[in-house]
Amino acid sequence: MNYARFVGEKVNAASFDDAGGLSWATVSTLAADLGNTSIFPALAFGGTLHVIDQQAALDGDLFAAYAKDHPIDVLKITPSHLNALLAASNGKHVLPRKILFTGGEASSWSLVDRISAMTNLRWINHYGPTETTIGSLTFDLAEASSIRNVAASVPIGRPIAYTHVYILDEHGTPVKQGDPGELYIGGAGVTSGYLKQPERTAERFVPDPERPGSLVYRTGDRVRELAGGVIEFLGRVDFQVKIRGYRVELGEIEAVLRKHPALREVIVVANKTNADDLRIVAYYVPVGEAPAVAELRRAVREVLPEHMVPSAFVALSALPLNPNGKVDRAALPDPFANGATIDVPAASFSGDVAHEPFEEQIFEIWRAVLGTSHIGLDDNFFEIGGHSLAAVHTLAELHKRTGKRLPNAVLFDKPTVRGLAEALRKAGAAPVFRSLVAMQPKGRKSPLFCVHGGGGQVYWYRPLAARLGENQPFYGLQCRIEDDGVVHTKTVEDMATYYLDEIRTAFPRGPYYLSGASFGGKVAYEMARRLRAAGETVALLAMFDTWGPDYPKQRADATRTGVAAEAVYQRLDHHLGALWMMSNRERVTYVQEKLHYGYMESLDRIDVAAQAVQRWTYEQRGREPPDYLKPSPGFIREASEAFLPEPYDGDVVIFRSKLQPPGAEPNPTLGWSNVVRGNIRVVELPGMHATMVLEPRVRFLVEALKPILEEAQSRFG
Repeated sequence: MNYARFVGEKVNAASFDDAGGLSWATVSTLAADLGNTSIFPALAFGGTLHVIDQQAALDGDLFAAYAKDHPIDVLKITPSHLNALLAASNGKHVLPRKILFTGGEASSWSLVDRISAMTNLRWINHYGPTETTIGSLTFDLAEASSIRNVAASVPIGRPIAYTHVYILDEHGTPVKQGDPGELYIGGAGVTSGYLKQPERTAERFVPDPERPGSLVYRTGDRVRELAGGVIEFLGRVDFQVKIRGYRVELGEIEAVLRKHPALREVIVVANKTNADDLRIVAYYVPVGEAPAVAELRRAVREVLPEHMVPSAFVALSALPLNPNGKVDRAALPDPFANGATIDVPAASFSGDVAHEPFEEQIFEIWRAVLGTSHIGLDDNFFEIGGHSLAAVHTLAELHKRTGKRLPNAVLFDKPTVRGLAEALRKAGAAPVFRSLVAMQPKGRKSPLFCVHGGGGQVYWYRPLAARLGENQPFYGLQCRIEDDGVVHTKTVEDMATYYLDEIRTAFPRGPYYLSGASFGGKVAYEMARRLRAAGETVALLAMFDTWGPDYPKQRADATRTGVAAEAVYQRLDHHLGALWMMSNRERVTYVQEKLHYGYMESLDRIDVAAQAVQRWTYEQRGREPPDYLKPSPGFIREASEAFLPEPYDGDVVIFRSKLQPPGAEPNPTLGWSNVVRGNIRVVELPGMHATMVLEPRVRFLVEALKPILEEAQSRFG
């Protein structure tokens, strides 16, 4: 009753009594609640209800002919359904004479422009799940001009009468205005739950945080509050997916593409070609001729990071709809099926590529490392499942097969099969190796430099670089291993010298912003000390869980059994905490990734053992083992243990993990208070050693680091 009364009052239905009431139309199946926006107000306020049969409801010309004979005042319809009807030759005549309600999915501004060019009706965007009795929020398009420039899609508006909402984060805490969160709905429309499904009811219907004894419905929708209390729909929480370690909100991609003037409708999905290969696919209906895919990719790249650029763009004449008029995602064509004729990289090599030795070898290595054959010449390694460990394996295997050693940075500069093959062909002339890797060079702010950790490479920093955003330049500093495989920087002091040379060659003047995770913090410390000694400005020195002198020290009461038990507890706490922060879909991906890492680490151990046997065989015969059999250097650990930091008179920010080494004596500054003469700021973050730079906890690091970085940039430039 509350909902029907609100709708009737919203359209001022009582004022039409003398004219016989309003004529309402429903175009969805009667089994769905979508049509109740028309059904119950028509009955309650004495209007006429038109139940449009399915054939006319899906044919714009038939619907227009019906409306010509039986004028309709109020129509409730989904945006996708309406777009499909408007595409008919007489499509504009399906629009009601007075009031249009849209709901069930996001409405685009392009649809607003399209309808505005046809008629001057009143348009109300409507939002509400079945669990809260059909409708809970509305937005009158009369307000559109004041809010269009800040909302990616038509807002869902404000709560209806006797309804209240909360926007909460994953911990159930209210978010600030403008920040995204999950929408919770309370009030008169909230139902009692799901029939004979107590567990599901308890999951979705939770206690009202401000009204004891009442329940609110957890919608699963991501929203944010705009100025004036208007709420914007951002997408589904369960449409967040994990793509190669990055959390991706598909609704954000849809919002960017909907702004493109050449696109009428857009839907973005994550397509799983196999258990380990998840790709983003954008389906769209063009306004006229389909735009070039390169143009669409460029439009996404200008706003979103690289990992959110769809792998495929599929042009459709219309989006498939289910009987309720909503987009039928299950009916979308598979872009990776055999015979697909869309813009997507080829599924395998063929024709004149097959006889190219480098391309074919790279393809075979990628197929084995990534576990997929959906690889094209110009596929981005990191977009089709590549990650840091896979990158190391790829380059190592290339070296074994070709005898050519490529620097780790090559996969940032040339992350495709074509690019790698080109690099291999040019590798014979002893290429100049660069430790400085432009991981995210865009933006006008002063760059943040981040030194590699114990692994010597900087792939692990990709989530950090991405989350800091495209306005913050981010450069990694990776270990210097020349083409001959020889390590030329084996001490912290040598590394600091070489890395500073590269930085100052590219950026001759400061201020300098230095950072590093674990071992990398020690090198960053030495670099900062030398810069200050040379009279340069070090605006920020940030160390991510870097252990200082004499840390960690074992507690006097620590026992071997206790330390082992604490280590097991920490790992369980770490992984369970990570899983708790994810959706069900992300949890599956996370477990798969950890199993994949474990598998690849096992292969590493087997490979190391096999190399040891082969080296022994060569040595027994009095022969020098080839380069590829030389053991991986343990020089970083040796360098770390040998480093004795000299006093530093500047300030330091230490980001320390909450979980410190099992059995260690507590030390808030991780041992750095003995050598740092300036101020030490300690920021504690959830997780265990150095995992703060990895998903999913890297967001906590970014939330803490960003304001510190911005404060320093405002002071020093």
